[in-house]
Amino acid sequence: MAAKHHHQTVSRAASQLRSKRLAEDVAVIHGDFADYLRARNYASFTIEHYERRLVRLACWLHEHRRHPGLHELTRRMIPRLLVQVLSRRNLETRMNYRKALFHWLRFKGRYHEPVARPWAPWLSDYLQFLRTHQGVSQSTLDLNEDNAKAFMEWPFGTARANWSQVQPTDIGSFARRHVRGVT
Repeated sequence: MAAKHHHQTVSRAASQLRSKRLAEDVAVIHGDFADYLRARNYASFTIEHYERRLVRLACWLHEHRRHPGLHELTRRMIPRLLVQVLSRRNLETRMNYRKALFHWLRFKGRYHEPVARPWAPWLSDYLQFLRTHQGVSQSTLDLNEDNAKAFMEWPFGTARANWSQVQPTDIGSFARRHVRGVT
């Protein structure tokens, strides 16, 4: 009987800790995270949209205890998680959740992978061109960096960029996979 009582006490304490963590995550989403997006000149509509999606996901993660909490997510977890959480939703909906989560990870400083790639100078040059000659905002630079990195990872991975191996059909194939969130 004492073991059962101990188990219930431990379970209750764990549940309270998870509930407290959820409340903290929601407060940060509506506070500091929204401020982070405002500082990057996101529209109020977009900020509210991202907040709603993150709160929904945080609540889902809270209810499904076998998954990590919002504060524990990594970039690599997101594609599989979104397929599980939003399996019956269309691709556009999953992409909107993915955008919100990627911004969350950037805000938390957990977005970038600390792996140097031999093709990184190509990416830097591209971003510098966009910044200098196109005058794009930081949010547009972030989006272009994400897409360009995903593309460079796809055919080249950790190897040097060998453009002679890339065919026009490869670009189309990548685009279809990337839009579905499969990279």
